[in-house]
Amino acid sequence: MKYVLFILIMILISGCASKYKEPTIGEYATITIPHNKTKYNFGFSGESYLISILNETSCVDSWQIIEEKNKDKEFETIKIPVGKNIAINSFLYSGNSNCRLVGTFKSEIGKNYALSSKIIGDTCYMYVSEKNNNQEIFIKINILKIENSMTGKMCFK
Repeated sequence: MKYVLFILIMILISGCASKYKEPTIGEYATITIPHNKTKYNFGFSGESYLISILNETSCVDSWQIIEEKNKDKEFETIKIPVGKNIAINSFLYSGNSNCRLVGTFKSEIGKNYALSSKIIGDTCYMYVSEKNNNQEIFIKINILKIENSMTGKMCFK
């Protein structure tokens, strides 16, 4: 029952989300995000991601779905604006565990970021890293807080 409820919530949220539009002018960075997926094996597992650019009050106006253009790959690399706080909404479920992780980081010109998340035991993890030469540098993710419990409005304060 828990999985059915979780999947229904994901469908409702993603059904209301618009598609993310990459910047077409100016400087940008990139982020590689795993494709949304569900594994229908014993235990039922999967993940889903949404993205947003925080507004001038450091809040999320709306979440966007990342269009999966490269269906033959497991990841999608998209352009993101620089100097902005990029918000990531990650849904994970595996076996009897599920979680939602929401965080933000500030993008920089020309950087190539990668998002990863996983469930280990009863703990959920999400991290953003930057590939610099052959080094992986972890980027600090700031937690988004629910500012209004009635509307679910999320902000970085």
